[in-house]
This record gives sequence, C-alpha cells and structure tokens, in this order.
Amino acid sequence: MSGLWQIFVRQGSIADADSDATLADVLTPFGKIQNDRDVFDGGRSGIRLLLKATHSPEKIPPQDRMIDLLAGTATQDPSDAHQQVVEDMIRIFEAQKLVSLTTLFDLADNLESVARGEKLNTALAGKLASRTAGGVYRPYGRPARRIEAGSRSLEHFNNYCRLAMESLNHALAFSAVTSCRASVIA
Repeated sequence: MSGLWQIFVRQGSIADADSDATLADVLTPFGKIQNDRDVFDGGRSGIRLLLKATHSPEKIPPQDRMIDLLAGTATQDPSDAHQQVVEDMIRIFEAQKLVSLTTLFDLADNLESVARGEKLNTALAGKLASRTAGGVYRPYGRPARRIEAGSRSLEHFNNYCRLAMESLNHALAFSAVTSCRASVIA
C-alpha cells in the first residue's frame, strides 16, 4: 500500500496537502492485523482510500481506475503514450493470469452476503476459478500445491486474495518503470 501511495504522491495524483493523512488512513488497519481476513480487509480499504484520494472517477471499476493511475493519471487520457502504457500494463496483467481488483472485491462482497443468507454468485466464483484454474500457488512460505478448478474454491479464497496482493506488489515495480517511461515520452 505504501508503494502505491508513493507512486501516486510522486506523480501528483494525491495532493501534497492530503498525502500524510492519506498514508495514515491507509496504514491504520494494518496495525490491527489478527488474521488473513484482516490483511485482505486492510488491503481493500487501503485501495478504496487511495482511489478516493486520487479523485479518480467512482463510476469506473477499481481495476480500471488503478491501471489508469499506475499509467500516470487519475482520468482516462486519450494520448497515444498513455494508451500504450495502459495497454502494456493490461497485457502483462493478463499474461500473468492475475485476478483483478474488481473481481476480488465483487466476490468478497458476495461472500459476505452469502454469510447473511443470500445466494452465491456462481458466475463470480466461476470467473475466479477459471482465472486461477490449475495454477500452482505458493502462499507465504508454504510449499507449492495445486488447486484444481472448482474444488473448495471458497475455502481457498484467502489464498487467492493473498496471491493477488503479492501480485499487486510485483506490479508496482513494473508500474514505477512504466510511469517513468510515460513521463519521458510525454
């Protein structure tokens, strides 16, 4: 989260006047971590706070907003340079078969509603399962294990979320390079 905050402050997406308060708000939930769920909730809350602090359009899905921000702007920029950076980031994201923030957040919301007695959105669960089907996952310090499509997907949801958060950190390194490249091109 702090890496995303640094990128957004450096590129001016978060105003200097709001930067310290935003970082404090983003980091606060991580001081109270007790379990995997708290890590996910802190991450989701942090992403929402960062998106709000950058004033990116709320009607656009979180994944698209994040890609636009990492490509250098809070709004969709029609320039060829910006479009090329966005397309490169999406291509790399897709090649790694990462699960989008939008899918993760939508499924988490749906799972919370299931706990209240509502029906599971099988399309969302299927989207997650198809994205991660047959992949080998190595959650923090644990030996690799194969998770087959459809098998106990709800039980493994925390592993997927953790993987997505790890992947987001890897994407940050790439985004820092592409943001610099976009600045040079512009």
